[in-house]
Amino acid sequence: GNYQKGGDLAHLVPPEPTDEDRNAAVDLSKQPVEKLFRLLAFELMREEKRPPERRLGVREFQVLSERTCAEKLVDMAQGAAQVAEEVRVYHLNVTGTAGLFWLLHEYPEEHSWVWVISVSHERMMRKVGHHFLRLLTLAFDDPEGCLSPNFRTALMNSAATWRKLQADHTALVWNGVAFGLLGDVTSWRDVDEESGQAANEPGGPPPNVSWSENLIFGNMWVASVQKFAEYHAGEVHQAAYSELARANAGF
Repeated sequence: GNYQKGGDLAHLVPPEPTDEDRNAAVDLSKQPVEKLFRLLAFELMREEKRPPERRLGVREFQVLSERTCAEKLVDMAQGAAQVAEEVRVYHLNVTGTAGLFWLLHEYPEEHSWVWVISVSHERMMRKVGHHFLRLLTLAFDDPEGCLSPNFRTALMNSAATWRKLQADHTALVWNGVAFGLLGDVTSWRDVDEESGQAANEPGGPPPNVSWSENLIFGNMWVASVQKFAEYHAGEVHQAAYSELARANAGF
């Protein structure tokens, strides 16, 4: 956007809020455009400085492999709850940042929304991917038979849903590369001028692309991941609780 290569972003950081800022905080549309750009720069820098996503190291793997059956079940439930909370908070942050572009819609030269969409999707993939990597580690190396068929079925259902979300993301990438639009342009059809009906064959050039459409499609996928993570956490928690109850009862 307004950033020049080699420049220092520090001068774009917003100053301490004034009384005027606090009074207008509930309605950013009342803020001068200069302050909106400063706020956007601050949000972009905050995203840039986020620590890298976690990865599974060999030491963590050794610790996981030495845990008891009960500890493994608790770890899976806690891990699902943790990733659900991380995804929820991150989704709120990204949605707030994306909302600034709607307020700056009269300034099309500001195109950092492209970076926000790309980075947020990558982080979502890494957050959930790391969680499933830990699940795989615990489920794959199970010589004591800690995970019952019922518990594995719950994990399989979640893995199947995550696979679908990954396929949806791949479709977004394909559409973005092919047409510059994250939406489902493959289903777009020309309208026959005589009948007014959609033609059976694919249309010509894709429709005009706007930043708003890409932000909407990008946020829809992130929201889907957030809903999935929330449901997944509840499902794993219930399955782990049932397994622990059965173990305590001697079954």
